[in-house]
Amino acid sequence: MSVTLNDGSQTREGPDINTLHHRLTEYPKEWLASPLPAYFIAVVHDAVFEHCTEVSASDLDPFRRPYQQCEWYRMSLLMAYFLADESFDAYQFPLNLLLRLFEETAKELTQAGSNNVYISDVDRREEFIRVVLSSLKLRPKGETGVQAEDRLQAVSSQERLKVLKASQAAEERAREIREALARQKAKEAADKMARE
Repeated sequence: MSVTLNDGSQTREGPDINTLHHRLTEYPKEWLASPLPAYFIAVVHDAVFEHCTEVSASDLDPFRRPYQQCEWYRMSLLMAYFLADESFDAYQFPLNLLLRLFEETAKELTQAGSNNVYISDVDRREEFIRVVLSSLKLRPKGETGVQAEDRLQAVSSQERLKVLKASQAAEERAREIREALARQKAKEAADKMARE
C-alpha cells in the first residue's frame, strides 16, 4: 500500500520516531569523512526516485555543483540515507517537497550543525528527525499534529533562531519608534520656543 502525501494543509502520520533514531545511529561513518563519496548524486537520486517517480535527471541539477561550493551536500546525503529506511517505503511525496527538503531544509540544518552532531547527540538527532518529517508534512507515529508541532518547536534550533530574530526585529522596531518620538518631541519643543 502506498501513501501519497500531497495535502499541503495537514500532516499525516509517519514512521515511528524510535525507528528513525536507530536509523541515524547506523549512518555509515565513512560518509562523515571528507571528501563526499563519488556516488553522492546517485544516492540522492535513488532517494528522490524511490519516493517520487516523476523525477527527471534535470531536476537534480542543484546537486551537480562542485562539492566545495555546497557544504549542505553532506546534509542532503544524510537525508537520502534517512529516507532509505524501510519505514518510509510506503510513502510517495510531491517532487517539489522532496527537492525543497534536499536543498533548502538541508541548508537550514547545515547552518545549525554538522551531520556528526545530528547523529551523535540524541537531542539534535530528534531535531533532525522532526525537521525532516515536518518538511515532508509528516508527524511521528502516534502523535497528533499539535503534539508534533509543539515538540518540534521545543527541540528545533531553527525555531529558536526564528524566535530570536523576531524578538530582535521587534526590539529594533521599538527602538526606532522611541527615537522617532524623541525627535518629534524635540522638534515640537524647538517650534514652541521659536514661537515664544
